Amino acid sequence: MKSGRIGAGLFGAWFVRLLVALALALAALQAASPALTAYCAPQSQAAKPRPASITVVMDDNYPPFIFRSSSGELQGVLVDQWKQWSEATGVAVNLVATDWDKAQQIMAEGRADVIDTMFETEARSRVYDFTPAYFQLDVPVFYHKTLSGITNLDSLQGFTIGVKAGDACVDVLRGRGITSVKEFSSYEDVIKAARDGVVKVFCVDKPPALYYLYKYNLDDDFLFGFTLYSGEFHRAVKKGREDLLNLVESGFERIPRAELEAINHKWMGVPLYNSRVRSMIRYAMAAVAVCLGILGGFNVVLRRRVRAKTRELSDLLEALRMSDERWQFALEGAGAGVWDWNVATGKVFFSDRWKSMLGFAPHELRDNFEQWRELLHPEDLEHAERTVQRYLSGVSSSYVLEHRLRCKDGRYRWILAVGKVMERDPAGAPLRMIGTHTDISARKDAEESLRRALTFNEMILEHSPVGVLLYDGAGGACVMASRAAADLLGVSKAELLGRTLHSVEVWNAADPASPAGRALAGEGLQRADLRLRRTEEGRGKAECTFCRIEVAGAPYLLVIAVDIDERVRMYTMMAETEKMMSVGGLAAGMAHEINNPLAGILQSAQNLRRRLEAGIRANENAAAEAGCGLDAIRDYCSRRRVFELLDAVREAGEKAASIVANMLEFSRKPGAGHLPVDIGVLLDKALELCANDYDMKKKYDFRKVEIVREYAQGMPHVPCSPTQIEQVAMNILRNAAQALTLRRGTPDERPPRIVLRTAVEAGMARIDITDNGPGMEPALLGKVFEPFFTTKEVGEGTGLGLSVSYFIVTSNHGGSIQASSTPGEGTTFTIRLPLGAQGREAAA
Repeated sequence: MKSGRIGAGLFGAWFVRLLVALALALAALQAASPALTAYCAPQSQAAKPRPASITVVMDDNYPPFIFRSSSGELQGVLVDQWKQWSEATGVAVNLVATDWDKAQQIMAEGRADVIDTMFETEARSRVYDFTPAYFQLDVPVFYHKTLSGITNLDSLQGFTIGVKAGDACVDVLRGRGITSVKEFSSYEDVIKAARDGVVKVFCVDKPPALYYLYKYNLDDDFLFGFTLYSGEFHRAVKKGREDLLNLVESGFERIPRAELEAINHKWMGVPLYNSRVRSMIRYAMAAVAVCLGILGGFNVVLRRRVRAKTRELSDLLEALRMSDERWQFALEGAGAGVWDWNVATGKVFFSDRWKSMLGFAPHELRDNFEQWRELLHPEDLEHAERTVQRYLSGVSSSYVLEHRLRCKDGRYRWILAVGKVMERDPAGAPLRMIGTHTDISARKDAEESLRRALTFNEMILEHSPVGVLLYDGAGGACVMASRAAADLLGVSKAELLGRTLHSVEVWNAADPASPAGRALAGEGLQRADLRLRRTEEGRGKAECTFCRIEVAGAPYLLVIAVDIDERVRMYTMMAETEKMMSVGGLAAGMAHEINNPLAGILQSAQNLRRRLEAGIRANENAAAEAGCGLDAIRDYCSRRRVFELLDAVREAGEKAASIVANMLEFSRKPGAGHLPVDIGVLLDKALELCANDYDMKKKYDFRKVEIVREYAQGMPHVPCSPTQIEQVAMNILRNAAQALTLRRGTPDERPPRIVLRTAVEAGMARIDITDNGPGMEPALLGKVFEPFFTTKEVGEGTGLGLSVSYFIVTSNHGGSIQASSTPGEGTTFTIRLPLGAQGREAAA
């Protein structure tokens, strides 16, 4: 009986174990039933076909859920769970694990079907559909042990918080007013930065935080501050992919709970169980193995279908790859760089060509919007941001932006950006924008060179002393005019541009025979001297050249006007010079012809006067012999004014002799007898001679004129002919004194005054003789040096004084003499004489 009870006990124990195993088997079959249902569903329902494979993207740095081994292989809870999911659904899983920020970008760009380890937030809910939460965890804030008082969000103000790029805690912190955050690519990089002292405070999910703090022996260096929030892990798919979401959820429902717990225990640790429990687990696993064997047949069929779908998907991916390569080749061949901006996350994909355009290697630039802003030229930043916002907000229908970006070497290049929004959320907000960058620096340089050339040409035209005008040959509008042209016509430049060719009377363009009309008719280059404006001085004459030119088939009339007033004046002076040279030759001949008989007349008059003088014995004897006394003869001559007639003959002869002497001086060759002379002494001598010349007949007394001397100190001696320059000074002084008498008895009578000045000017000795007489009209100034021209009454002047003075100064001394006058104010004669080498050295 005892043995029977033991056997019964053994049988009972065995029976209990069998019941447990059967129960576990039934549970497994129940869990597997959705898979069978899903397998059969495509045959009975018109649902979307199940994909042969899916791509799942997630963080690669979230231990113990997922992380890399020392060899770089992915491992962790999620790796094993997705393997179980693949086996349960028969759908192949392509796990892509990378930086969390990049993982979100891959999902946003549609390069993955499912994203794992994601917290559900309001912003993400607008983009994704989420599975129920499968794990809850805390997100605490840690701080270095040297700090204190980190107890809540307000206590974080002023600290830089280390976070992982793209983590949900970034939005939470910024939403609570904590903006000073420093992003890192992974949780491990955050812990390393805290270890190296880059940050003192960081926010990291609790599981990876504890893992890395213990891994790097930092558990004693950092303290737990407070829990920022608690989050839940979800798996998510793009909005509207309910078929894929159902497939994900049903796949994980098919995995037995025990297997999921086993995976969790594997990576999160398990408590020590007794042998009975382990035995029950073994029986349960055996039952599961039986069930899995039953399902093996189904897997064979499913795998065949998966392989077929995989081949189809591979063909599609290959076609997509080739299309992408052709697209890249077309853009790269055109020299354009490509960018792809996730507006929601701020992440930007920059192509290698985009980066190399600025001299950067692919790894040297961050893939975010802030990187682009940092490269912008400071002067272009405001305009660029305004252009982007205007396009994103819908104010602008297109996005085209010319801006400068900084190269690696510090220089800036001009870039043309063209882009387009490719995706928007249901509310119309932009989610994704792509575009190209093209280097337009060469075009900008050419535009700048053209602008400088145009500016340079405009400056030349504006400052040219020659008048230039361009008229439209068809309508007559003035399309271009220089300032000199406006000055020549006596109008403003704006007024000239507003006048047509036919409204400028001087061109007389309406007359086909005019130079303008003939040039427009195609008769070649036409020239004419025209008076462009009327002035009292007779100035305003220009040499005008008319030429027809054609631009793009349209006729234009080019007018070039050169001011020839100075040339006309020079021609007039040359003519006067020629005339005076002719007079000089005539004067020389006349002087020689007149001089001999004039000497006989003067000598005879002198002898006749001596024959009548008393006290000369020869005269008295001759009178006695004639039978009359000498006194009687002298009395007769006195009564008949014979003596006065003889004096008149003598005076007339002396005056004629003076004219002859002037003529001879007029024709004398220059340079003869030049000596260094003190100009001040010479002028004083001329003044003394003039002061002694008192002649009531000439109606002026030089001694009553106020003389003002303004001689320059240290004036060097001037090489000249003293008598000739003295004669010039006396001629001018006598004319000045005579002019001063014209004010006598007038309402504006002033004390007569003559001012003499000397100075050194540009290597020349300058002499100014100024009077305050009535002055001269401008028309008379041009004639004062002409031979025989005089304003004096008949008998009071020969008209040769100033003409002789002119040639003494210009021809005999190589200098110049000019007259300037203001009517009612007075006249100034300016004489310039060369100083010579020694004089110039002394003046220097």
